[in-house]
Amino acid sequence: MIIYTHYETKKESEKKKMSKMYKVIFNKNEVLVESNKVKTISKNKSEMNIIANDVLDCLSKAKELFFNQFSYYAKSIEVVKSANTSANMIANNYGQKVSA
Repeated sequence: MIIYTHYETKKESEKKKMSKMYKVIFNKNEVLVESNKVKTISKNKSEMNIIANDVLDCLSKAKELFFNQFSYYAKSIEVVKSANTSANMIANNYGQKVSA
């Protein structure tokens, strides 16, 4: 017998289905302090596309993925934009043309 303790409203269930693609930039504005000079560099900059429910979800996923890959936390994490994740967009961005 299964007992449900939480009933989702229709809006909550629709919200979960609407994931978005976010572009995340890591280490774009690293700050270096050298003998009374403060510089910002971006030589260690990297980018990643993440599918998440909202911006906070995206930030937490980005932080975790970066740490899992590099074993240290990113100096800066910036969410640049979100895009619609419809089937056409995914097929256009990730599809490959193969001819025999």
